[in-house]
Amino acid sequence: QMHNLVYYKDGSGVVSGPLKEEEATALYKANFFSPNHVFRIVDSNNSEEFTSIGVLNKLGKSCENGENELIRVYKEFATVLQERNELKKKAE
Repeated sequence: QMHNLVYYKDGSGVVSGPLKEEEATALYKANFFSPNHVFRIVDSNNSEEFTSIGVLNKLGKSCENGENELIRVYKEFATVLQERNELKKKAE
């Protein structure tokens, strides 16, 4: 089984990665990513387009049980981002 790999790029268009899912999630939690970063998650049968943080948040909200693995990863990211954004708002 291939792990989910995450590629990301910033506003300058430079693509970085791949990161393992855990590494990418850790970077999220450490506030490494900014809103202009976009992400591409690759698993054994999917190679997604680059996706913005806004789309990740929407995906996270719209997911139900029985989701595929890729959606689950997006959902994890979206949850972490949402928590981070709420913390940022409180700090302002």
